Amino acid sequence: MILGEEFGAAGPAVIDYLEDQAKLQNDGGRVKTGPRAIARGSFVDVVTVGHVLSRSVTLGLLDEFEDRDGRFTCRVTWFAADQGKAMAANRKAKQRASTPVEPDDPSPLSRSVPESHGESRPVTECPTTGQDRTDTSATQRNTNAELRSAVRECFAYWQERCGHPQAQLTTDRRGKVETRLRERQRHHGGDLHAAILDVRRAIDGAALGAFVNDQGKRFDDIELICRNGSKLEDFMDRASLRPTAEVVPINGRRENASDLLRALDGGAA
Repeated sequence: MILGEEFGAAGPAVIDYLEDQAKLQNDGGRVKTGPRAIARGSFVDVVTVGHVLSRSVTLGLLDEFEDRDGRFTCRVTWFAADQGKAMAANRKAKQRASTPVEPDDPSPLSRSVPESHGESRPVTECPTTGQDRTDTSATQRNTNAELRSAVRECFAYWQERCGHPQAQLTTDRRGKVETRLRERQRHHGGDLHAAILDVRRAIDGAALGAFVNDQGKRFDDIELICRNGSKLEDFMDRASLRPTAEVVPINGRRENASDLLRALDGGAA
């Protein structure tokens, strides 16, 4: 812009002020004001305002300029054209908003199926597999059923392996086993059978190497085995252990394996 080159920021500041006044006064781009008002509104000194106004008239940015005792009237030449374009754009936008849009080509992913009342509703298919939402829900239900069956299988194995035939599959036990199965299934890339084998191996570890306190109580509850991921892995590692000369309870005492053998043989050395 030429005014910017000649007057720096002062030139555009004066023109912007006049444009704002034209919008406020709403008289087709005509403005009634004075140099001092422009100076206050644009933060430009009065002398520079006078030079910018004179140059703007020369360039055709302002016309119909009339000076009346320190105040003047002028017209911002481009204002009316810009306002007309804005009004036309607003009219078109309102017209588009009020006109209903009908698709020329319905989406191939939607189809209409008849209902009992004679109307139709769209059924959206999966774009990748072609299965509808009903098929997806059925698959999810099947997955959950398989997981519940796996929980019962692991619990039954624990009852037999660790000697708890009267134990109940309580909510806390079910929740821990299911959580560990989900984790191990993800670990094996979705293989639920491999996850079951991991839990069974941890149960084997509890049967071989569970902690036994001085009163002979074994800490081998399945809720403990599956309490968290690290606990499960700890019991899985114990499955490879061999019985040692320790942790063999006899009558509430911790004895070694040799004493146990002598007791079973009737005290023979």
